Amino acid sequence: MTPFLTARICSPFALIFLVVAVACASDESSRGGSLAEDADAAWLSPVADAAVDASDVDADAVEDPDADAGTAPDEAPDAGDDDADDAPDAEAPQDGLDAGADDDAGSAVAGDGLCETYSAEPTETAKLQDERLTGVSGIAASRLNSGILWIHNDYAGLVTVYAVEASTGVTRGVLIAPEGVTASNLEGMAIARCPNDEGGEANAADSADPDTDAAQESSCLWLADSGNNLKTRTDLSVVVLPEPLLSNAGATGDSAANDSGTAVSAPESWTASKAWRFAFAYPGDNVDAEAFAVEPDGSAFYFLEKVDADMARLFEARGPFADGDFVALEEIGALAAQEFIITPTLGKMMTGADLHPSRRRFVMRSYIGSFEYRFESDDWAREIPGVTPEVVAWGPLSEPQGEAITYGADGKSLWTVSEDPDQAPGQGIHFYPCLDAAAE
Repeated sequence: MTPFLTARICSPFALIFLVVAVACASDESSRGGSLAEDADAAWLSPVADAAVDASDVDADAVEDPDADAGTAPDEAPDAGDDDADDAPDAEAPQDGLDAGADDDAGSAVAGDGLCETYSAEPTETAKLQDERLTGVSGIAASRLNSGILWIHNDYAGLVTVYAVEASTGVTRGVLIAPEGVTASNLEGMAIARCPNDEGGEANAADSADPDTDAAQESSCLWLADSGNNLKTRTDLSVVVLPEPLLSNAGATGDSAANDSGTAVSAPESWTASKAWRFAFAYPGDNVDAEAFAVEPDGSAFYFLEKVDADMARLFEARGPFADGDFVALEEIGALAAQEFIITPTLGKMMTGADLHPSRRRFVMRSYIGSFEYRFESDDWAREIPGVTPEVVAWGPLSEPQGEAITYGADGKSLWTVSEDPDQAPGQGIHFYPCLDAAAE
């Protein structure tokens, strides 16, 4: 979203949250207390010590090839510190505390656990270390690569996605679309099976270890080139890239070590061996949409209208999909905007979404908070207009232009990150763990 609109959105937030600070604190206490003091806890990830030398990234085709991918921040948890005994075993990460799956690696629909109560106050696990990540508008937790969040910018150019380590904010890899696969305004991302389950061979070709079962799984990154603030675009599309298996994802003591003994893995860079693109159009009028979701099996995708109004329309496209297809979206319902005590201008706009792997939950975010819809049946898309969502969290204030949200790979946690209104790097990665007893 453009910065001049951001100024109108963000300025009222501080005043609003001060007015209700006591109420928010009381609500957090009832949910189980703040996790802010745990930001440096040892459980964040078994890969928290991994550092990266960005000089090895082959980024000729990405937005800023001279930028630094970042190194592990000083405050990253140290697996060798005095609290190491309290950290989860790298062989068996605790549920909800890892962006990417371990035991379920290789399944694009892994992590179908459900959470009843999330922490309303997120933990900042790290800040984005890559200077190229300034306009983040899409995020997806990898189910193939342990501890990895796929992140993209809101920009025009060759489609590029970054594999970011959730515990350190370091870029571990860069996935670049084939030549000619460009976008005008990427605004959302989801992980699902590849179109018609065709991605296995392409996944293996893009992976460091192509013979593993995980590398040959049909897992794809679905990206929405849907930004349309002025509602004049006629070139809207969805781009799909096979998700590669990182050779250094989750690496700790088994990779090369630096002088201090800390594991170091060079960031990887790929040009995707295959890409699918589906042009699409809305019925009737031109629409702006950023909240994007995909069925776990890749059989359909959805857009929620971005509009500062009481209701936002929900649109659906059903497959099968083939590269080069033109898809006519269908309007299937409308969702009521969620409001704060005092909702600022543009605060009703829905800016991000994700569909749970079980299809029994759907999370949506706006500029004022995050909300989860819960369903009784598998026909969630028809059920959702009549569902009143649960509030996950208001804000946070540390996300001045929040447009990205995803379920964790375990299905029982959430991750968010914000675009910076001034296009500055270093935004925080926010983790919302499940507070249910079963998830502790």
